[in-house]
Amino acid sequence: MIQKLTIKQTEEFFLPLIWSGKENQIDYDISLSKEGASIRLLLLILGNGESWADVNIKITHEKPQTKSMVIVRGILGDSARINFNGLVKINKGSYLSNAWLAAHLLLNSDRAKGRAIPSLEILENDIKAGHATTVGKINEAEIFYLMSRGVPQKKAKQLIVAGFLSGFLNDFPDSKEKNLILKQIKHVV
Repeated sequence: MIQKLTIKQTEEFFLPLIWSGKENQIDYDISLSKEGASIRLLLLILGNGESWADVNIKITHEKPQTKSMVIVRGILGDSARINFNGLVKINKGSYLSNAWLAAHLLLNSDRAKGRAIPSLEILENDIKAGHATTVGKINEAEIFYLMSRGVPQKKAKQLIVAGFLSGFLNDFPDSKEKNLILKQIKHVV
């Protein structure tokens, strides 16, 4: 089911989301329909076991001076799979708009799979927009370095994952939620 949101004039909307394997389809269609509308969407993905999901996020800038920031960070263990498609569309007439779309997935298993496709569709000239994506495994050299300093392998992986998520988690609003997330990370690593 597609979640549709319309953000209105000078409204700043913050949407923190966490996926821990229960849903198989996550769809958001967000419209910035008035001048000055803004959204910041953070999606944390914690996948393990056989969990999988298709994630589709579409942001449409319809008016001038709108702003969007979509940041996805994920840790995938066991045979977890994520297919992320992000689209930011900046319509004609949405001048001075600002958009950022990023997806970063860390694979903690040879069987885990992640696909991240960020897309920009820009129909206006006077805007600022960018995107980034990374999908990769935990660096074995980093694990080796920590283990050579006496850190057990499992703890080394947990430290690397915590570092991967640390700045991102600081943007989540509730400290209880952060503690719950940190506990869930131990199940993924």
